[in-house]
Amino acid sequence: MVSLIQGPSRDQETCDRLVEDFAERTGRKPPDLVSTDDHAPYKNSLLKTYGEEYQPERNGNTGRMPDLRKRPPEGMVYATVDKTRENGKVVDVKTTLVFGTEEQLANALDNSPVSSHVNTAFVERQNGT
Repeated sequence: MVSLIQGPSRDQETCDRLVEDFAERTGRKPPDLVSTDDHAPYKNSLLKTYGEEYQPERNGNTGRMPDLRKRPPEGMVYATVDKTRENGKVVDVKTTLVFGTEEQLANALDNSPVSSHVNTAFVERQNGT
């Protein structure tokens, strides 16, 4: 399933709206696999929407406890695609695993009915039409 949000810019707020729209339309169940380009706000948006709060350990025995943080839910896999272009043509594609383990990523791709590798082809196709 793909979500599309139109906004004035590709900023954190627009990414938050995009991920929230997807969550609402899928019953707020975290997806097994998320793949995006390497636009930094996606990671924060995914944690804001699906993340689980936890209390980090304090460094040492004194002082304030650190602020609560969010981590991805167990089993959620998130990978990014970074394309290098020269003269308007893609010359290199690198993927980076952001959440999850290599084993979880491999399992998610094995179980995917539509893709066997991390990509952004579905969104790019939608954007092209």
